Amino acid sequence: MITLSISVKLILLLPIILVIPLCVSIEVLQSNPSAANTSTTFPVAETANGRVRGKVLNLPNNKRVVTFLDIPYAEPPFGLRRFKAPVPKEPWSGILSATEFGSLCIQHKHFKIKDLISNKKQIKLIEARSPNQYRQSEDCLSLNIYVPEPVFESVTNPTMSTYTIPVMVYIHGGSYEISGGRFYPGEWLSSAGGVVVVTMNYRLGPLGFLSTKDRYSPGNYGMLDQILALKWVQENIQSFGGNPDNVTIFGNSAGGACVSLHMVSPLSKGLFSAAIAQSGSSVARWAIQRNPFRYASRLARSVDCPKSANTKNLMKCLRRVAANALARTTRMADALGIWFAPVVDGYFLPDYPEKLIQRGRYNMVPFMTGFTKDEVSIWMEHYEDPAEEQVTKEKLKEYLKNMLDPKADNSNNLEALVHAVHTEYVVRRHHSSGFNNSTQNATTANIHTLVQILGDAGLKAPCVKHVQLLANQNYTPVYLYEFTYSSSDDWISKDRPWLGAYHESEMYYILGYPQLAVKNAYRTLEDQAVSNLLVKLWSNFAKYGNPTPKHYDVQINFTWQPYTKDEPVYADLGEQAIVKISDHMSSMNFWINFVPLFTDYPLKNDRRVQCNLTVFVMTSSFLGLTSFLCITLILYACIQRRHRPGVVLKDPPTSV
Repeated sequence: MITLSISVKLILLLPIILVIPLCVSIEVLQSNPSAANTSTTFPVAETANGRVRGKVLNLPNNKRVVTFLDIPYAEPPFGLRRFKAPVPKEPWSGILSATEFGSLCIQHKHFKIKDLISNKKQIKLIEARSPNQYRQSEDCLSLNIYVPEPVFESVTNPTMSTYTIPVMVYIHGGSYEISGGRFYPGEWLSSAGGVVVVTMNYRLGPLGFLSTKDRYSPGNYGMLDQILALKWVQENIQSFGGNPDNVTIFGNSAGGACVSLHMVSPLSKGLFSAAIAQSGSSVARWAIQRNPFRYASRLARSVDCPKSANTKNLMKCLRRVAANALARTTRMADALGIWFAPVVDGYFLPDYPEKLIQRGRYNMVPFMTGFTKDEVSIWMEHYEDPAEEQVTKEKLKEYLKNMLDPKADNSNNLEALVHAVHTEYVVRRHHSSGFNNSTQNATTANIHTLVQILGDAGLKAPCVKHVQLLANQNYTPVYLYEFTYSSSDDWISKDRPWLGAYHESEMYYILGYPQLAVKNAYRTLEDQAVSNLLVKLWSNFAKYGNPTPKHYDVQINFTWQPYTKDEPVYADLGEQAIVKISDHMSSMNFWINFVPLFTDYPLKNDRRVQCNLTVFVMTSSFLGLTSFLCITLILYACIQRRHRPGVVLKDPPTSV
C-alpha cells in the first residue's frame, strides 16, 4: 500500500518535473527578446567570478560573433565606496545572463550620443540620443566582449584544438563626462579583424574624477576602474578565446588620453602590449586637471554642502548627495574646458606625462596615434554657413582661456596669447594667401579659422608633441596618422560637407558601419573600402605591433614606416592611404614651442613688480634727463669756443 502510494505521487509529480525546465527556457527567451531575434543559441563561458551566458549575432556576410554584454568586473561603487578605488566583483552562483547591455554610468544630459539602433523592423539606424534615454546607475562597472564564433567554439569544445587570438580593449571618450561602452559595437571589428574586442564602462564626471588633492579624495577613480577592467581581462579573457599576452588598448578623444595615461602609469604595467590613442593625448593641457580643488569646491557649493576647508567633511557631505544631482551640476565649457579629469596623484600618475616620458619612465610598447583632418568642426555643426560667421578676438579669447588655461592673474598674458594666435592664423595667413589688403581688413576670423585653431591647439599639436617625445626616446616604434576621408553618405555631414573628416569620424569605419547594412548612412563602395582598410591597419597593429607588416596582406598596397626624429613621416588615411613627410610642423611648432611662453612662463603683473617697474621708469627718466642736460651744456661750450674771435699772431721770425 505504501509502495503504491509513492508510485502514484511520482506519477503525479512527473509532469511538473518535466514542465519546469521548459518554463525556465521560455522565461529566458522572453526576458531577452533581442536574443530570440538574434539566435536561439546561448553560449556559456566560465570566468573566475562564475559562469556567464551570452548570445550569437548574425552578421550581413553570414558570419557569426559570440557576444557577452554587461559582465560586472567590480562591486557597485556607491555608498561608502563612492569616491574610492573600485573593489573586484565577488563570485556569483548559477549562470549570469549577459545578453543585454547594462546601465550607463551616471552622466549629464548636455550632449547627445550617437548610437546604432535597430527599429521594430530590425533595420539598423544611427541616431543621436540623450543619455537620459538610457538606464543610468552607479552600478555600471561592466564590460562587453565580442568573439568570432569559431574561436569561441574552439575554447568550449573539448574535441577541437584550442587557439587564442589578440585582444583589443576600447576605452570610450566623451570628455571624461559622457558615453559608455555600448555605443561602440565590436562585432564587425572582431570578425573581420580576427580579434577579441572588449568595451567597458568606467565612472565619469565628479563620480570618476573629483579630487581634493589629499587622502580624502585623491581622484582618478575612473582610471582605476579601467585598470581593474584590464586586470579582469588578464585573468579571464582566455576563457573567451583571447590571448592575455597580446592585448592592445585603444581609445578616442578623452579615451585616447586615457590610453596614453596608461602608458605612463606604473599601475598599468604589464596589462597591455600595444596602444592606440586617437585624437587624444596625455600631454594635452585639457587631459590633466591642474586645479581640481577649485571644481570640487564649486560642486560642493552647488549641492548645498557647507563651505569648509575641511575636505573630510566636504567629502562626507558629497557621499550623501544623490548621484544624479552631482552629474546635473557639472558642465563643460567651450573648447574642452573640463572640470573633472585625471590628476597627478603620486599613485596612478606620479608626475606629469611629459616629464615621465622625458625620464624614460613609461610602459614601452608599440604606439600608434593620430587625428582627423577637421577635428572640432563637429562642435560647430549648428552653423549653416560658417564662412559668414565672424569670430571676434573676444570670442577667440574665451575659447583659448578654456583650452589652454594660461597661468596669469591678469589679462596681459591672455591678451598677448590671443594677439599671437590671431596674428599667426588670421593676419599672416591672410597676407600669405596673396591678398594685398591692409592688416585692418584681416582683423576677424570666421568659423573655419576657429575650427583650425582649436583643432591644432587642443588635439593635433599634443599628438605631434607626444610622438616627438617618444621618438626622442627611440625605444619602441611610433606611428602617426591623419584621417582625411569624408563620406558623401555620412549621416552627420551629408547636408554640411564642410564638416569634413570630423572628430571621431574614423571610428565608424573601424567598427565596420559601412558593412553592417546601416539604413541611413555609409552605404557607398568608397565607405566600404575605407572601412576595410582601417580594420586591417588597426587589427594588424594589434597582432604584430605594425599596421603594415611586410609578410602579411597584399590588400594593403603601402608601407607605413614609424615616425622618427630623422624621418618624421605619417600616414594620410583617405580614400587611398599615402605615407608623407610631416607637413604639420609649421602650425605644430607654433603651439609646441611658442605658445608655452605664455601658458607656462606667464607675464608677471603683481604689485611688487608694478612698483619696481615704476621706480625703474622714474630713475631711468631722471638719469636720462640729467645726461641730456650735461651733453647739451658740453655741446654748447664747444660751440661757443669754436665761434670765439681768433688771436692775431706776429709774423714768424725770419731765418738768419
